[in-house]
Amino acid sequence: MRAARFVFFLLLAAIPIQFGKHFWPSFSFVHGIRIDYLSPTLHVTDLIVVALILLSINGLYREAFKFFTSKLFILTVIVILVGCTFAVEKTAALFGLIKFLEFSYVAFFVSKVFSVKDRDVSVYLLTLGGVVTTIILSFQFILQSSLGGVFYYLGERTFSVATPGIATFHFLGQLVLRPYATFPHPNVTSFFLLLPITLLLFAHFRRDSIIYYFKAIALIVLSFGVCLTFSRIALLFLALIFMGRFLPAGLFRRIIWVAVIVVFFLIVITRLETGILQDIGYRIQLIETSFQIFLRNPIIGVGLQNFFYHEVDFQNRITPVLFQPVHNIYLYWMAMTGIAGGVVLGLFLLKLYKRLRMLVATKSRFARASVLLALFILFAGLFDHYFLTLQQGQLVTAIVLGLVFSKQTKDLE
Repeated sequence: MRAARFVFFLLLAAIPIQFGKHFWPSFSFVHGIRIDYLSPTLHVTDLIVVALILLSINGLYREAFKFFTSKLFILTVIVILVGCTFAVEKTAALFGLIKFLEFSYVAFFVSKVFSVKDRDVSVYLLTLGGVVTTIILSFQFILQSSLGGVFYYLGERTFSVATPGIATFHFLGQLVLRPYATFPHPNVTSFFLLLPITLLLFAHFRRDSIIYYFKAIALIVLSFGVCLTFSRIALLFLALIFMGRFLPAGLFRRIIWVAVIVVFFLIVITRLETGILQDIGYRIQLIETSFQIFLRNPIIGVGLQNFFYHEVDFQNRITPVLFQPVHNIYLYWMAMTGIAGGVVLGLFLLKLYKRLRMLVATKSRFARASVLLALFILFAGLFDHYFLTLQQGQLVTAIVLGLVFSKQTKDLE
């Protein structure tokens, strides 16, 4: 299992790497427009996950058999397979099932293998990746474009502030680029950065240790990176976890601290832009579209990855060329899997709720960090989709869920 642990650490270090080989079969096009979400892609991280499976399955086959034959997992797979049989594009649906199984194994591996002795190395690797990501973010923000060169091989996409569909905001009447680093969207970048931030906040280092001061510097750098993404939800979460971790004693000081946080968030929520109402309207239209897609097959849904083939019938009133999932993981899942998938989701959320309650009752610092990260996914999932649709979002989500269900959460202080 030592080799598998090494590969797992390699996977943590590779999270910021988006580089991969895209394939464009016929089902990845909708009305002649190629859809990134439908492109089967072999990422560097996929290769690492395959290596992780091959090196660990022999030692975990009993636990793996128990996990993958559990009632909830079998029920989920049955729901997905039934949806595949009625999907417009069955191949796309089956590819979605493969990705579901891949990241299910990642979550399973973390839950069974991750231990107290893995904590420090994991935090160091994630922090290093976050610092490098923040450096790339900073230069992209200054240049208002991608960096190019060697960063292409880390998965950086070519873009500038003038690229159609790129994430921007208005500041003093000028259009400003939200930097991506090597992630598919600034919101995904912020999600990754919150992982080491949260773990560092709750990691215990002696105040007289040099590591303690490196921790403080890293927290400042990583928090600056989150600010550069201009992700509203991530900035709110960042403010809340700092407030919860360092809230001063005394009612008056607490009121002052809360007031500072509220003012900070009120500034951030507008992102100093005039297009926020347009953004909200766009998301509401996508929600309406998801309901219409759900009603086409409310019992079993339209099938994994098949959202876009139905979205095209309603897309012209939003934009005829930029296809997007609904920015809500619950509605997106329900549209693809129907009421049957909703039942499965409800059962999983109930299990997750019980687990989080148990972790909250412990005195483990790591458990608290895991709970906060899981709550971020549950809350931010109301406003975004990358937890289910994009490689790096799926990978971090699987790791967080694995940490939540890992045995070490109740032991780590």
